[in-house]
Amino acid sequence: MEFNHGSILIDAISASGARITGAKASFLLYNHRLRSLDSAFRVKLAGSPVLLAEVPAFPYGSAEIIMDIERYYPKKRFVNVQPDDATELSEVFFLDSKTAKPKFPAKSHPAYAKLATPVSELSDLQKAGLLNLHAKATAIGIVQHIESVIEVRPARLFAKVSDDFLDIIRDSTDLFHEASGISHTFNKPWRRIEKGGSFKTRDRQANLQLTFATNSDNQLLVDMDIDDNQGIAHAFDVIGHALTGADTHPYNIQQVLLSLQGIDPGYSLS
Repeated sequence: MEFNHGSILIDAISASGARITGAKASFLLYNHRLRSLDSAFRVKLAGSPVLLAEVPAFPYGSAEIIMDIERYYPKKRFVNVQPDDATELSEVFFLDSKTAKPKFPAKSHPAYAKLATPVSELSDLQKAGLLNLHAKATAIGIVQHIESVIEVRPARLFAKVSDDFLDIIRDSTDLFHEASGISHTFNKPWRRIEKGGSFKTRDRQANLQLTFATNSDNQLLVDMDIDDNQGIAHAFDVIGHALTGADTHPYNIQQVLLSLQGIDPGYSLS
């Protein structure tokens, strides 16, 4: 039986916007009509688009393509290849947080200036979390309200903030919407503000949540976090359960901020 043929041209891009180079990749096509038309391509990326030639085309061109690049999360796409045409796919791939290696900025970076403890005492994941949140807060124009960062975790931080910060956030309805803060806990003497005390930005992925607490002196503490595994997985078409854990990994957040929001957290991953 003779079949029509076409091709698929895949441009593999990292979250930073650069073409991926030097990595082994496999592209598996699972045909929707005939399993005998399944095919596999294994290549080494060289910084240019990869051509998958002589693949079945209409009416047998409907297929699922699994794209697996070493050190990146695998992705899948559905394609419908047309005869004698190149189906072009420009795909952003997400570095696997388990193997990603960070390079952090110097200690003079402004994100470190308001730390209550020396930056040298932070782990790599804490530094990444702090830089992600500082970059996001800077981008939306609220970083100046942070007075002192008293605790840093990989996906969140706790900071003392200016007395008027909560009122400013409540009035910023174009940027924030009210959210539940019930899952956010604070140590004594801080008490979570239950009514009108938690807000999220309106981003589709990697949204910032601010949950406020107060003490007997009416000072304000904010729990700032970016925690959105489901949204991040959807945005990058990550296969299966590659993104897991109670908090979103800070390296995944870094790549979403770079790729989808144009926010540079100030450190790189390789």
